[in-house]
Amino acid sequence: MSVIPARTPPVEGESLLSVIRRTTQAMGYESTSHIFKLISQAGAVPFWLNELQAGSVSERLADLLGMSVSDVMRHTIHHYSQSLVLADGESPAPLACDNKTRLRYFDPQTRVCPQCLSDSSNPFEKLIWSFRPATVCVDHGTLLLSRCSACSKPIPNARPRNAECRCGHRLDQLCVEQPDDELVRPIRMFLAALDTGQRMIPNASLPAAFFWLERMTRAVDQCAAWKQQLRNTWNLGSAYTDETISWLAAASIVERWPDGLFDFLDAYVHEPKYCHSATGLGRRLGRLHHHASELEGLGHSGPADAMREYLSQRYSAGHINGKVCLFHGLGSPLLADQDWMTRTLAAAELQVSVAAVSRLVTDGVLNGEIHRAGVNGKSIGVVARASLDRLKRQLDSSITSKEAATLLGIHRHRVAELTRNDVLKGAVRVKGSWHIPKQSLDDVLRLISDLQPIRRLRPPYLSLREATRRFGKRGFTLAVAIKLISDGLLPAKRGGEGNALAAVIVNADNIEQCRAEIQRMRDDRKGIPLNRLAQTLLPGRPTKERVLKKWIKTGLLNADRSRREWSVIRAEVERFRSTYCLAAEACQILGLHRRTLGTWETAGHLTPVYGPRVTPGAGFTLYQRSDVERLKDTRPSRRHPPAQSNNKNQSNQH
Repeated sequence: MSVIPARTPPVEGESLLSVIRRTTQAMGYESTSHIFKLISQAGAVPFWLNELQAGSVSERLADLLGMSVSDVMRHTIHHYSQSLVLADGESPAPLACDNKTRLRYFDPQTRVCPQCLSDSSNPFEKLIWSFRPATVCVDHGTLLLSRCSACSKPIPNARPRNAECRCGHRLDQLCVEQPDDELVRPIRMFLAALDTGQRMIPNASLPAAFFWLERMTRAVDQCAAWKQQLRNTWNLGSAYTDETISWLAAASIVERWPDGLFDFLDAYVHEPKYCHSATGLGRRLGRLHHHASELEGLGHSGPADAMREYLSQRYSAGHINGKVCLFHGLGSPLLADQDWMTRTLAAAELQVSVAAVSRLVTDGVLNGEIHRAGVNGKSIGVVARASLDRLKRQLDSSITSKEAATLLGIHRHRVAELTRNDVLKGAVRVKGSWHIPKQSLDDVLRLISDLQPIRRLRPPYLSLREATRRFGKRGFTLAVAIKLISDGLLPAKRGGEGNALAAVIVNADNIEQCRAEIQRMRDDRKGIPLNRLAQTLLPGRPTKERVLKKWIKTGLLNADRSRREWSVIRAEVERFRSTYCLAAEACQILGLHRRTLGTWETAGHLTPVYGPRVTPGAGFTLYQRSDVERLKDTRPSRRHPPAQSNNKNQSNQH
């Protein structure tokens, strides 16, 4: 068959569909269906012509266009087969993209760059625009668009003109989005590698690098919070779809290899997968470590090397052993110097129980992570080796509670009191005994030795032991006394020549002056009792203890109970005051009379959390502060009462 009379020479990098459209335009056809009918006589034509493979159909098309079959294939996705099809090192270079490669890397949905279309006198569609990782045009640094702004529909493939939508709108007039150059730079890198064959990841071929890029994109898809953070950091609008952000993030990870991979994995391992109590490595990393192992089996060890480095040095969500696929036959030498170790090994080195190691991690003495395992209260955890070595050095140079009691001249249970109240700073309870840093004990002894000596004990002076006995019910304990003395709030003197706490002398009148500070320290330690909190919880509005118990029962106020006594910590008091407000304060915020506020409450504009209308026997009304603030911005007009109130008044008049 002879060639088509009106032919247009293809442009380098042009897609085959674009060649057909420009040929249709040169022939004066209204659609591309005429050319498709001619080539369909040779066989089945693929739905997306850019994936046409060599065969009878491509030969027929080559005859129509006056080209060779190899020239036709240069404008299809098979032009990139040698850079994308994954194979081992011994296999010959592939000549065509298989179905998996097409689905991974190419999108049949049309994407265009409006500036590229407007810059050309004879607009054409580039083949690289269908490459999924290429989310932006590297020539102009603009986002590739897939929808027409006039009809809001996806740009169709079966349009007769490259620069014109089927609705007739010019595609070169679409509004463009220009991302930051930080996002365009990684795409320029792998597009240049796609053309030149240069490696992007050490010890990995270009197809292996693109395979890993696609796997990273799928992993990023699972981190919704991380993607939202990237959207905010990069200041990306709604034009950037979730898939676009995933490809941009994966490209940035590969560009900053391997640090970009390590930073992503730090967030990825804590993303919930399958179930929230998952502890296995497969449920932390998904299939990433298996994909890296598969690539290594094909002769591409770059991703596996990076994953091994991360797992052996930075992975803190669990323990790694030789059973992991990446460490088969290599585990012992690589895992010997891990930065993290299990709680069991840490407990063996410290000669304590596993529960004691968990407590040290919770208290911040050891750096580590504890994760729930299953639903039966079990857990797993790891400990940083550096923090364990630091604790062991501290224990070697510390003194026991028995030795500290001898130096301070007090009983051992008093030493425990000082450690629990952080007077002896940095103390650690290991092996059933407190281990106290020598420096913290020296600070207390130095405080005693620096006191001014006194020759004779006269009233109102009394020993520290006698003072704690007399004022102990008010919260004047040994730990409180030392804190007040060290802060300069309680003057003290020293009787005798020793540096023990028995030599400290205080003035009873000065203790009375520190009563408020002693009470504050006691409240910080034990919480505020309900009988006193009832007088101060609501400023200017004392209430009763039984009212606070109602709030505790309904969950408005959180409290701790010791036997029959209830207490509330100071942080909970501040939370309650910032969350709820009385009717008087609500009226002040809204600028209303109390009667008007009651009318709005009846109409349903404002619902109290506690009050006569919702709580039997309530003496006053308590509102959620956020509801009051919301009503302040969108409150009903004061001149026009709510309809429900009007109807009620009208019914009363009738």
